[in-house]
Amino acid sequence: MKKIGSSQPTPEETIDLREEIQSLFAEMEAADISIKRDQDEIDRLKAETRAILAQLRAN
Repeated sequence: MKKIGSSQPTPEETIDLREEIQSLFAEMEAADISIKRDQDEIDRLKAETRAILAQLRAN
């Protein structure tokens, strides 16, 4: 990405900046979805582990 000085960006630079920002937001959204999916898997594994440990303690 081109570094912008203290002057106002040109219309083309403004479009480029908006596209870059939209791309970054899309990446953040994808990362958030992935993190939530990972957390769901972690929670499932924790519950499964607790159930196995409880079963082992009962025996």
